[in-house]
Amino acid sequence: MQWVSVSVGFAWSALFLVRNLYPVLSRADAQTSRLLLVGIIAAHAGLAIAVKFVFFRFKALEPEP
Repeated sequence: MQWVSVSVGFAWSALFLVRNLYPVLSRADAQTSRLLLVGIIAAHAGLAIAVKFVFFRFKALEPEP
């Protein structure tokens, strides 16, 4: 369930980033804009994975004696 929530959040915000950055990046060279967009999405994916492992960290419950 945690992976699903992180994936949905990543997809939603990545769509927002692409929709807002594409008009700005389309004014540059095709290769440069594509490289920048891929770099931004890769950094965003790294942030999503970091959020998964840092904020959804939990300790396993130990059985009571």
